[in-house]
Amino acid sequence: MGLFLYVATWKILFLKDLFLGPLCLILIYIWAYGYKKKNYSKFAYAKYFIPALTVRMVGAFLTALMYQYYYKSGDPFSYWLCVKFIWDNIFISPETYLNILFRTFENYSQETMEVLNGLDYNSFFREPSTNIVIRISLFFSLLSNNTFMPVSFLITLFAFLGSWKLFLTFYDLYPNHMREIAIATLFVPSVFFWGTGVMKDPLCIGALGYLTYSSYQLFLKRKFSIISIVWLFVGTFIIASVKTYIIMAYAPALVIWIVLKYWKNIKSKAVKIFATPIFIGVALGGGILVLSQFSSLGQKYSLESLKSTAQSTQQWLTIVSENENGSSYNLGEIDYTTFGILKVFPKAVNVTLFRPYIWETRKPILIPAALESLFCLLFTMYIFFKVGFFKTIRAILSNPDLLFCIVFTLVFAFAVGFSTFNFGALVRYKIPCLPFYFLFIFILYKENYKPKIKKKKPINTK
Repeated sequence: MGLFLYVATWKILFLKDLFLGPLCLILIYIWAYGYKKKNYSKFAYAKYFIPALTVRMVGAFLTALMYQYYYKSGDPFSYWLCVKFIWDNIFISPETYLNILFRTFENYSQETMEVLNGLDYNSFFREPSTNIVIRISLFFSLLSNNTFMPVSFLITLFAFLGSWKLFLTFYDLYPNHMREIAIATLFVPSVFFWGTGVMKDPLCIGALGYLTYSSYQLFLKRKFSIISIVWLFVGTFIIASVKTYIIMAYAPALVIWIVLKYWKNIKSKAVKIFATPIFIGVALGGGILVLSQFSSLGQKYSLESLKSTAQSTQQWLTIVSENENGSSYNLGEIDYTTFGILKVFPKAVNVTLFRPYIWETRKPILIPAALESLFCLLFTMYIFFKVGFFKTIRAILSNPDLLFCIVFTLVFAFAVGFSTFNFGALVRYKIPCLPFYFLFIFILYKENYKPKIKKKKPINTK
């Protein structure tokens, strides 16, 4: 109990979290067991549901303790300060609560704007990416008496259910690889630790899972349902609002996946040969069109803006990290032209997937991330050695599922690695691509590596 009585200028955990947090967990588990029994009791993969939920909830609790007692600041503090401020003024101005919950910043009333003028963090309401986190937290706080841990658990539940939908999608494609798919989608340590709490990251993880599942059901399984359509739009809206660059990396890969899956299902060789250039044109054209549509959302995501933002971010984070003995990294001298950026593509992907290296960890909090990155590097080398380079290329080009996962992973990993320049932030920013990368690695291995069976020497009976 002493942890919750800790006195600090800023706090997210209070004594009521000690009582309402466990109560919320009990209600979540009551629902979870009922949901599992109703929907999955007949399936072997049901055994993963509760353990996967449990590691997420443990992750949510540990990250709350970490931010409260290790960092003593951070994004959860900022979001929760905004939520708490609205609650403190709810009886003075009920209109403010409803305005923030149901309207965008541009449509706030004059009364709401006057109330927000008393908050130092009112810019969080102006920016769509932070506004949506506050709105969702504000809604859940209504169910939890404005208490941090229950809100954290409920957002984490959304993230878990999205990951579960991602698991179901790839299990449906590869039912013989259930264990490997469960590990990739449900049990990657950095995902179930950093993808929790009152943050942007769990919302993106959950939305990405629902978006993949609903797209698979609607376009590939051709099972049209209202709920799939709803989740398709909800997933797209959340990701586009919170982290637009995720959808910009994901959408072209999704279009290519869907188009090539239809192409692969064509049985006639003659029709397939005739249709190949058409499908390639549709896949590339569709990907470029989708990408251009999201780029048009604002100059913030244009190529020139990306160059400028990355350059200024690198300089700022490097200075801050050096002053605070932080964990900055750099990609060497960068020529901020299109060709110069493409030259550092491999370095940016490498830093996202395989760094920080063990010797680059200056803080204890980064040791687990370094160990996970080391495992990822060694496991990748092992898989490529076993499968073989040329066989890997053939497998990617012949399997739309592998191509989908690796295209999204590489584009996303480049964007994050190129623009972050700080390992502390990188371990959080990179988690949306990790399930897809491990899905790629596991499926590549299980589908293409056939161990050689040694022939037994005949027994000499003479």
